[in-house]
Amino acid sequence: MARSGITLKNVEQAKQAILARGENVSIDGVRAELGHTGSKSTIHKHLRHLEDVQGTTVVQLLLSDELQELINHVAARVTKEAHTTLDQKTAVFEERIKDKDRQINALTEQVNALTAQNQAQSNALKALEEKNASLRTKSEKDQHDIALKTQRIKAQQEQIDATQKYNTSLEEKHQDARQALAHYREAVAQQRERENEKHEQECARHRQASYAANQALTAKQTALSEAKCRLESLETNLVVVSGERDASRDTQKQYQKQMRQYQDKIDKLIANYTALQAKHEHMQERDAELAQVNSDLKRDNGKMRDEKSRLEGQCQTLQDLIDKLGQVN
Repeated sequence: MARSGITLKNVEQAKQAILARGENVSIDGVRAELGHTGSKSTIHKHLRHLEDVQGTTVVQLLLSDELQELINHVAARVTKEAHTTLDQKTAVFEERIKDKDRQINALTEQVNALTAQNQAQSNALKALEEKNASLRTKSEKDQHDIALKTQRIKAQQEQIDATQKYNTSLEEKHQDARQALAHYREAVAQQRERENEKHEQECARHRQASYAANQALTAKQTALSEAKCRLESLETNLVVVSGERDASRDTQKQYQKQMRQYQDKIDKLIANYTALQAKHEHMQERDAELAQVNSDLKRDNGKMRDEKSRLEGQCQTLQDLIDKLGQVN
């Protein structure tokens, strides 16, 4: 559990413990000695205060006034420059770290939003593909029905053609019968003139023949009427089937139009998906760049820590110089 606050006395005790172990005093070392609690700026402030107090006390005890003033001036300037440089670099580094954290958080939120949008569009594309497959199946079924109805129309058209041929044959036979009857009547008239004595017998025979011909003609006319009725029925069926075929063609055109619309939507979704994929790859590249920048910052942080250690070493060297000057004095 973190302490409520790090006091000057805590820092002084931690510094004495580190010096007792023969180690160099540093901000990280003091913080580790305190149980990894307290801010580095507070520890740095207390260490600087202790160094100022200690340096002033030692110099005042061992050196002359002039040498003490010179050493104090040099030590104060070096210490101030070291602390100022360290504070500036620490502040800049912390600000850069915060800025990079904000950028990473913003990019992470943007990537999550794009991922969710990509998933939603993938689901919409899948639904459209399923609907397109259903419409394609229905269109194939309608085309099959149209093919069947076309075959039926073709069969009925063939039947109508056969009926028309049969009717033509009946008309030809009826015409032949009429011509035969006319020829027969002419022959009867000529024969009546030549053979007047056989008129009664020939008339009776010709009446019978005429009656039979009339009966045959009546039967042919009846068959012709039935064929005409059948032809009218077939024509009615042809009109109905043609109407059904036209309706099926209109339905097929509507389905084809819907399929084209859905295909356009699918193409747009695929284009959007490609753009999002490219943007996602760009974000990944940005993430890699930020990772590289973060690595560079960590490397700079290591360099700053090395610089801090070097400055602390210089301070320690200066302190040793002050101790030697005090011994010489």
